[in-house]
Amino acid sequence: MPEKAFIGVKDRGLLAGLSNMLANENGRWWRTEKWIIQLTAWIVLLDLTMAFLLYVRPYITGEAGSPGLVSSNVRMVSGLFFSLAGIYLPFGIAIMTHDAVIRERELGTMAWVLSKPISRLSFALSKVIANTIGVMALMVMVPGIIAYGMISLYNGSFINAGNFFGALGILALLCMFYIALVFMLGSITKSRYAVLGVTALYILMSLGAAEQLQKIGVYLSWRLSYTAADLSAYGILAPDALAQFISAGALILVMLAVAFVSVERIEI
Repeated sequence: MPEKAFIGVKDRGLLAGLSNMLANENGRWWRTEKWIIQLTAWIVLLDLTMAFLLYVRPYITGEAGSPGLVSSNVRMVSGLFFSLAGIYLPFGIAIMTHDAVIRERELGTMAWVLSKPISRLSFALSKVIANTIGVMALMVMVPGIIAYGMISLYNGSFINAGNFFGALGILALLCMFYIALVFMLGSITKSRYAVLGVTALYILMSLGAAEQLQKIGVYLSWRLSYTAADLSAYGILAPDALAQFISAGALILVMLAVAFVSVERIEI
């Protein structure tokens, strides 16, 4: 890591070096081919799947031209986009961000960076902020905007923007939950396999939990993607939606707090 990346520290105290660290972490997303690869991958996984369902599937099934097909397809795809994103994105976040701290510890760059006038909080916070910006832009906002335009074009008029982008906000909350979870695990353990394994297990539990466990899933962010899908497709929010949002926000804050404390205690 070039030393010139950390020249001219302006921040002081708990946030010493944050601006320089943030510029460096953002550079890992935006000054390499990473953003192009990620954006292309998520457009293919999410938007091209929706395009296939809207424009190709009706001809394969023989439904093309059927009365009411457009409205039913719009409703189906509007919800399915968020259902699929709720599965794909957590796995993508785990793969992309699991070694944010582990890599630095293995390479010894964490010790080098912290020998500069940079606080541990700035070190940790810069990684959370940079990864959040990258995930929200490339995995949530751009594919979401493309999906909205594509579904509206198929519909012949704009679908309800409030419902769709409200659902996109719920999806962003789900992504923030998994960013916090992965970062917390990566701050506690040095094992990539542990971080990926625990995260994958949590995702699979959210997908395959029995009905009894789904009741507590309201408070574990398991139902956020379903809530987003219902809002986008039908314009309705579940009665427990507010509890889901508050619980997710609280868990995000707790996990980030645990992560920041863990980074403070890492021996280098």
